[in-house]
Amino acid sequence: DGPLTGSRRSTVTPHPGFAATGTLPAVYELSYRAEKIDYTGALVVGNSAAGFEIPTTGRMVHSGRIALTLSLFDAAGGAAVATAEGRFTASIGFGSGRSTFTVDALQTTSGAALPFATLTWDPLGLCGARVVSSGQGAIKLVSEDGRKVSPFLTGRAPTPLRSSFEAAQFAADDRPGPPGRFGGVFLIESDEGTISAVFLSDGAP
Repeated sequence: DGPLTGSRRSTVTPHPGFAATGTLPAVYELSYRAEKIDYTGALVVGNSAAGFEIPTTGRMVHSGRIALTLSLFDAAGGAAVATAEGRFTASIGFGSGRSTFTVDALQTTSGAALPFATLTWDPLGLCGARVVSSGQGAIKLVSEDGRKVSPFLTGRAPTPLRSSFEAAQFAADDRPGPPGRFGGVFLIESDEGTISAVFLSDGAP
């Protein structure tokens, strides 16, 4: 439940906003130093479901907590940072190998209010126990009043983005059997800023 310390000044602590139950899967904040540079990031740790435990037909829906950070950069090199917590829903189609990920019910916890109310990433690919972007999928941000928005828009020009989504289906308590939990991280980057998030489902769907 508490922090762990390792080599290269590495530390692992429970991520704020997620329950520290002493069981896996769980959400942690990892910090370490390499080549005189400090790195910090969130990760979800757990036992992945085995390949034979992944269904080949049907659909499974997971929902749970998400912690999201929006960073906007200025010309002087500074950054305005806002954090929020909300809910996510992941719909995983085993027959099609496609998944949809939706974020809503966002509540700002620090910084300015987010310019979007919902985020949808569709489609995502299914690769064994993993759900990944693999360079595919459209990301849609919608404001509270239903308008499609971009927090990185400069004028009317399209905003180039680089994005990565990496999640896992975690083994259930009773094995063998279908996955019991779902969690991971994603990152959306542009020249103007980033959106990063970590998420973990509440329990068995």
